[in-house]
Amino acid sequence: MVSVLIERGADITLKNKRGYSVVDMSDNPDILDLLKSGSIDDVEESSVRPEQAQT
Repeated sequence: MVSVLIERGADITLKNKRGYSVVDMSDNPDILDLLKSGSIDDVEESSVRPEQAQT
């Protein structure tokens, strides 16, 4: 989901009312890597859960 939002131009620098950005709020290492690197391809494969993977 995060990769789709970024691909479609979501502004990941926006902050909520308390001053937190998505980077501040995420505790998922794969999502953090994605947000910090700005490259969807770097993390996309590792973000797929085993039950979502197609065989």
